[in-house]
Amino acid sequence: MRNIISTVFILLIYTANAQEDVKSLFKKYPVESTGCMVYLPAPPGEWTAEKSVDSSDVYTATVESEGMVFDAIVVQFKEPFTNLSAEEKEDILVSYLDYLQDAIGVYMSDGYEKGQSLSGFPNVTGIADYWEFDDGTQGKVKGWISDTHLAVLVVSADDDPSGNTATDTFLDGFRFPGK
Repeated sequence: MRNIISTVFILLIYTANAQEDVKSLFKKYPVESTGCMVYLPAPPGEWTAEKSVDSSDVYTATVESEGMVFDAIVVQFKEPFTNLSAEEKEDILVSYLDYLQDAIGVYMSDGYEKGQSLSGFPNVTGIADYWEFDDGTQGKVKGWISDTHLAVLVVSADDDPSGNTATDTFLDGFRFPGK
């Protein structure tokens, strides 16, 4: 019995250390001049910059690491949404996620989990989802929206990336300006 308890204790310590090792591989990188930051396992290189239909700035980056693909889309709104409720901002995020599903070949969605919160940002609301893509890969998605920015983060892999420390570090590690 003592050997079993010792073995379980050692496995718990090993698992905790392995999770900390994964987190330590991630570093905070700026999203161009937006003031936003994203945690990634490797440098994103140069962000791709474009203008949306309403002239908002849209930045995208992709990083591949350990068999997973980390995609970030960050929109800096041309005009802040200072008079919108959290529900109205969430509706904007839903519209953007719906648009993305069509644009990037999502054939299956679990459905939006609204009301996500981002630690340290009480005025930010988020949505989580799980997507399967036309090419057979699977992805966990989180979208975040504030008065001034929108971010969509996607981790995809051949197997379900949910429950992975690297996935959670990326999806919950986004930072808006000011923190």
